Parts: sequence; structure tokens; C-alpha cells
Amino acid sequence: MSVVFPHSLIIELGAILGLAIVVKVVTSATKLARKRKT
Repeated sequence: MSVVFPHSLIIELGAILGLAIVVKVVTSATKLARKRKT
């Protein structure tokens, strides 16, 4: 079964995944920075 997704849907999913990754990286970076400061 080959399902063809609309181009806009792929772009939206990519943007959501990108935002989620950025948020995770930022949160982990801030946690590391706080640990280093103390």
C-alpha cells in the first residue's frame, strides 16, 4: 500500500517535529547550564 501525503501536511509535520526537537534541546541545555552553575 502506497499512501501519497499532501505536500502541506508533510511540511506541517516536519515543522512540528523540528519545534519539538528544538524545545527538547533547549530544555536539556538549560538543565545542564543550571547544573554547571551550582
